This record gives sequence, C-alpha cells and structure tokens, in this order.
Amino acid sequence: VWDSSVAEVDSPWTGPGGEPVKHRETQKRRGTSMKHTIGEVDAMFGKNGWRAIVRHGVEQGEHEDSSPKIRPVDDASSNHTNSAHHTREQMTLPTVSWMATIGRALCAHGVCGAIGGGCDDESDAYRNSATRQPEFTVVVVPDPTTGEVYAFIPRGHNFGLGSAPNTYSAKPEFVCAVARRLFAAIVDHYVDDYASCEPQFALGPTRQHVVKALRRPSSTQGVLFMTAYVLGAPVSAAKHQPWSQTPEFIGVVTDMTD
Repeated sequence: VWDSSVAEVDSPWTGPGGEPVKHRETQKRRGTSMKHTIGEVDAMFGKNGWRAIVRHGVEQGEHEDSSPKIRPVDDASSNHTNSAHHTREQMTLPTVSWMATIGRALCAHGVCGAIGGGCDDESDAYRNSATRQPEFTVVVVPDPTTGEVYAFIPRGHNFGLGSAPNTYSAKPEFVCAVARRLFAAIVDHYVDDYASCEPQFALGPTRQHVVKALRRPSSTQGVLFMTAYVLGAPVSAAKHQPWSQTPEFIGVVTDMTD
C-alpha cells in the first residue's frame, strides 16, 4: 500500500492536452514532496481544514513479473465523509443486457447481417479526473519501515469516496453525448467502461494503424477513441476489445451470432 501510494502521487499527467488547472494547483500546494507530515498538511489546508482517510490495499491481478497488483482503497466511510455526502442527481447506467437490447432494436428496425459490439476503458479514469477539493481526498498511510504516519494527496478521485462515481461519470456521459449527437455512434458507459454495438457493415473500411481502435476509424469505437482523446479523457489502447459477435461487457458475454 505504501509503494502504491508513493507511485500514484508521483505519476505524471497522461493527457492529452494541458494538465487540468486543479491538478497543477494541488501540485503547487503540496510542493515537490510525495509524502507529508500531519503538520505539513495542516499548513497547506489549515488546522481542521482537511479530513484524513485511512487507506488499505486490495489485490487485483498480477504484474508482468507475477507479483500481486495492489489497488489502494480509501475508507471514506470510517471518517463519515460518505455519510455527509448527498446528491440530487441519480446515475442511470446500462445493465449487462445492453448489448442484447441494442442488437434486438437494430433487428426490429430491419438491419440485416451480422451485429456485434466492442468495449473500451478510460485510462486511469479516477486518477485522471481532477477534484475541486483536494483537502477532502487526503489519505494517511504508515511508513512500513518506521511506523510513522504520513499523509498523501492523491491525484484525482479516491477509490472509496461515495461521491466519486457521480462526479466522475459526468465526464464519460459527456463523451458519449458528443459521440452520439455528432457521429451517430451507438455507445454507452458503465462508469469508466464503454460499450458499443453496431452492424458489421457500419464498421467501415480498415486501415493499418498501431492503435487497434483506429484500424476502423469510421466505426463507433474509432469515433469514440478520437472523441475521448480530443475531450481529454483518452481510452486505453491496451484494454481495447474490438468488435465481435460475442462481446464481453462488465463481465458478461453476449452471444449475437444468431
């Protein structure tokens, strides 16, 4: 957990475009150090002007060297940050049957031929989404060598904040809205996971490109890749799942072969 905390704070902005103003402001306020004493955080935000969140780690997969991959999770329930959060907005997310629903609708409108879908994922979604109030994202972690407790100001949203899904999801919702209205893309998102569905003939011509999503630039996934990039919310080239008649979306495979 300590190593992950150090690594994420020190990681660079992945772009594209300029670094968000709030991210730059946070960096300026915390200085060049990655870790801070409690007194240093008091000096940044004022005594009692910030709220500490306890961090623990959750194992998620493995690195290339087979070592466990640890995702830091911040317990914003124990310090009552989550219970203090209230929202007037309600997220509406697609269900696991989204692919089948869209495929059925296309058939009902007379679309013939193969129908399939693909999936994409925003790169470091929470971490690349700047926050307005970094004083409420501060996490505390003990140094494993000395036992002394240090504070970290993570980049972007915390995994564990009840407000994070709502405040983050406005970004992919905007990306989807632009792709739909300007390019007639059939696309939706489940938090940071994008799903697209379209007939095979709509994929358009292929071309050679190092980025798989851009090998069919006229397809929904090609349009999504460029739209997200231009809007500063790039999707991951490595996690791109190309169009298939058996797409997997949020852990469920939809068979669209018949």
